[in-house]
Amino acid sequence: MWQTVSPYIGLQNRQKEAPITRSKDFSLTTTVAVQLKFKKKNVIIFCIYRAPLGDFDYFLNKMDNMLYSLHNYKAKFIICGDININYLGANIKKKQLDNLLATYNLTGTVYFPTRIANNSITLLDNIFVITTRNAPYNCT
Repeated sequence: MWQTVSPYIGLQNRQKEAPITRSKDFSLTTTVAVQLKFKKKNVIIFCIYRAPLGDFDYFLNKMDNMLYSLHNYKAKFIICGDININYLGANIKKKQLDNLLATYNLTGTVYFPTRIANNSITLLDNIFVITTRNAPYNCT
């Protein structure tokens, strides 16, 4: 299911080798995870694209498996990407994903439209963080 490659990532004076994990197992979904290792911190950035026509139940099941494995890992992590679920209004897919994310103390951080077209305004792209382990975030 997972393939791992180790690219060289240079960040100022903290250059480390970091594994990148890729999966195409989420049924019309692409995922990439990057682990950044610093002297005293490990951060995993998990990026995901879920196609609008993908099997949503399969996606939730695989997300649950992935979150379970990340939740037990001693690192901060961030999940971001285009999940193709509109977070501007109430809908069943949003509720199902929010329930799953709440199980792992994850919350969305984007509350404004990420796509504005002629006839629609949507919030399909989001960033999810663990509220207890990662707070506070500094975006400056």
